[in-house]
Amino acid sequence: MFLWITAAREARFAATVVALALAFHRLYALALHRTPRTVSLDFSLFYASSLAMRNNLGPYWVDLRPLAEQIGVNLGSVRFATYPPTFIWMMEPLTRFEPRTAYRIWMALSAAMLAASLALMLRQRMPAYAASIFAALAVFYSPVRIEFHFAQSQILLLFLLTAMMRAMETRRDALAGFILSLAVLLKAFPAFLFACFAVDRRWKAAAVAATATAAGFALTVLAVGRRALDFFSALELTTVAVPGASGLPIVGISGATIRMAGYVAGTAAETRLSSAAHVAAVVLDGLVLALTARAIFIAQRRGDNPYHPFGLLIAAMVLLVPNAWPHYMTLLLIPFAQLAIASWRGQAPRSAIRFAIAAYAIAEASDAAALSLFAHGRPILANAAAEGLLISTILSFVSAHQLVLRGPVIKESIARAIT
Repeated sequence: MFLWITAAREARFAATVVALALAFHRLYALALHRTPRTVSLDFSLFYASSLAMRNNLGPYWVDLRPLAEQIGVNLGSVRFATYPPTFIWMMEPLTRFEPRTAYRIWMALSAAMLAASLALMLRQRMPAYAASIFAALAVFYSPVRIEFHFAQSQILLLFLLTAMMRAMETRRDALAGFILSLAVLLKAFPAFLFACFAVDRRWKAAAVAATATAAGFALTVLAVGRRALDFFSALELTTVAVPGASGLPIVGISGATIRMAGYVAGTAAETRLSSAAHVAAVVLDGLVLALTARAIFIAQRRGDNPYHPFGLLIAAMVLLVPNAWPHYMTLLLIPFAQLAIASWRGQAPRSAIRFAIAAYAIAEASDAAALSLFAHGRPILANAAAEGLLISTILSFVSAHQLVLRGPVIKESIARAIT
């Protein structure tokens, strides 16, 4: 018996070491191993926008491409800034470095924030070996690869929202509200998560979040001038649904619906099916909201885990953002982690586990197939394969919905019901 226990401990230790080694190697390969010859989208847009703001130019209406050419970054066809002014102001310290150095710093910060996010999600909630395996799976998650490929900003949001969730769990409502205000100032769409405070009647957190958001925006205007207000005229660039790019389909409902209409009507979709597509998108958005609200209210009446709805709201938010690109799926690591913890404790419905496994597997297969098909010059098939990312996003929402709706499967509760 003693030998069996010792062997089990050694196996768990070995699993921990192997999983962490794989995770760190993958993270190094994604974030630090290579620096591109030319800094391209999306970091190039962050850098050029911030540099323009620092030089008293209006990045929302001044063509950024001449500046980009001057400093040696590639914006492609993008001409104007699209991010909120606080995000652009926040990036200003990086413009003190030349673009390639700034890129390396941003990637290193992203890697550190991903590691910190996983630690916040899992610390003291799972055994070390189980947490390490989940961390490895998270780092190998294809949307994380896409996030690092484009040097995007969703990992920053992941870190903030994970910290917000932990602040809520420890009843530090003022801190949770302040963290949400930062997320809103940096990306705007996390304002959807004000619903968390409304559902739990955390009015102090909501008040702090609203006040800090207003104060933060005012401070941004004072720091950069009236140019910050031009952001509101640029909102159309980010709120009007688009189908996505080749191999990178929009996974938000509105953009996906427009894309599906394009498959049916081709170039005529923008005229002949445009109205029908928008109506369908509104109906589907409403369905996601209704399913989310119903599951949360049922869980509240039962007195289930009050923090699982946070993961469901994250999954719903990704679907409801009109132009959610595949790297937005990085935020789904939060509901995945909640499910992993509930599974370890024997409190997760089997349906939620199955949907999550399917979501992860489809995302990996879809991304790998799309990359391979593009490399072999088959863009049409590659685009079809990439649609698996949309399917994966939907299944992730269904998994989070099942975790909240079905509630914890606790053996003691089942035993009491039988007796």
